[in-house]
Amino acid sequence: MDMATLNVAKLDRHQRWRSACAQILRATRKAEELLLLQDFLLVEVCPEESDVFTHPTAQPHTAETWSKTEETRAQTDADASNLPENIAAGETEKQMQTLEHQLLELQSTHKDQDHPEIATILHELGQVSQQAGDLQQAEQHFGELLTMDRSLHGDRDHPDIAATLLGLGQVSLQAGDLQQAKQHFDESLRMARSLHGDRDHPGIAATLHALGQVSQQAGDLQQAKQHFVESLRKARSLHGDRDHPGIAATLHALGQVSRQAGDLQQAKQYFDESLRMERSLHGDRDHPDIAATLLKLLCPLGGFVVALMIWHGLFPLATGATLRLFEL
Repeated sequence: MDMATLNVAKLDRHQRWRSACAQILRATRKAEELLLLQDFLLVEVCPEESDVFTHPTAQPHTAETWSKTEETRAQTDADASNLPENIAAGETEKQMQTLEHQLLELQSTHKDQDHPEIATILHELGQVSQQAGDLQQAEQHFGELLTMDRSLHGDRDHPDIAATLLGLGQVSLQAGDLQQAKQHFDESLRMARSLHGDRDHPGIAATLHALGQVSQQAGDLQQAKQHFVESLRKARSLHGDRDHPGIAATLHALGQVSRQAGDLQQAKQYFDESLRMERSLHGDRDHPDIAATLLKLLCPLGGFVVALMIWHGLFPLATGATLRLFEL
C-alpha cells in the first residue's frame, strides 16, 4: 500500500473516531435526561479496558517547561492534544511536510552539525508521527534526538534528555513493549529527580503517570495506583485549585485502576471528578476525553445505551463490534 493510501486510511480512521465520539456524547446526554444515573452507575458488569475509550488525546502534565529548549517541545505536546481534529481536517500531513522542510533547512544551515534547533524539530516530528500512529517513524525520530541530546549535553543529566527518554517510553508503551517502556521511564524519572531533587515538577509528574500506565497494563494494580496517586499529588501541588488536562487524565486513570481492583465506589468518585474537570476545560464542545469518561460511567448500562443510540437514530446500525464493547 503506498503512502497516499495509508494517509487516506489514517484520515478516515480519525474522522470515524470523531464521529463516534459525537454520537456517544449525544446518546449519553439523552441517557442522563431519562435516567437517574446515580442509582444505576458502576455495577460490576463493565467491559475490559479499550484504548479506544481511554483518554485518546490526553497528554498529562506537559504545560510547563523543563528548560529553554523544552519550552518549544512542551508546546508541541500541548498542541498534540487536539490532533484528532487536526487530522480530520487534513492538517497532519501538511504539518509533517512543513517540519521535514524545516529540518532540511536547519541541517543545511548548521552544516549537519548537532544543534538545539534541529533537536526541537526532531522532537516535534516524533510527537506528530506518534499521534498519527506511525510508531516506527516516531521511534526513529526520538532515537535520533536522543543521540543528538547526548552529543550536545554529554554525560551529565539534562532536562532535554529526560524529556526525550519520556517520549521514547511513550512510543514503546503505545507499541505494547512494556519492558522497553519501563526502562525508558525509569531512566527519565531518575534523571528528573537528579535535576529537581524533592521539588514537585511537571516532568516528574508526567513520568510517574507513564509508569502507572505500564504497571496497569502489566496487571500490577497496586503499583499502578501508587504511581498515579503520587503523580496526582505532584500535579495538584503544581496547579493548585486550577483545572488541568493532566490532572483530569490522572483522575481518569485512577478510576480505571480502582474499577479493575473492584473498588467501584472509589472508581466512580475519580470518574466524576475527571468528568467535572473535562467539562470545565472543554465547555460545550464535544471532546474525546469527555466521551471516554462518560462511557466509563455509563458502561454498566451498556445494552440500554446502545438501544438508546439506535432508538434516537444516533447509530445507523448496532454492529457486532459495538455490541461486544458493551458485553452484550
